[in-house]
Amino acid sequence: MVENETLRTVISGTAGGIASILAVHPLDTVRTRLQAAPAGAYRGAWHCARVTVRREGPLALYKGLAWPLAAQGLYKAVMFGVYGAASRALRGGDPARPLAAHEVL
Repeated sequence: MVENETLRTVISGTAGGIASILAVHPLDTVRTRLQAAPAGAYRGAWHCARVTVRREGPLALYKGLAWPLAAQGLYKAVMFGVYGAASRALRGGDPARPLAAHEVL
């Protein structure tokens, strides 16, 4: 377990960003292929996904993953880190104290 609370929130944010990209990137790949394909090349999103996997394998749905993965991981790490630091500052050293609505918003 990570002892440092800031490090823990940054790691959690990074993991969340990576997980969201891994879940959504195939849909983004299919959308991009549908937009770039000539009219009538695919009957819809499922057809595009099936054809892509059949022709290029399942990893084809993750083409171009590196930049979104790095960017989203960094973005979420910063977002979670800043939120965690602000939350701890607002609590004034009492981690059990819940934040009031005006402190969260």
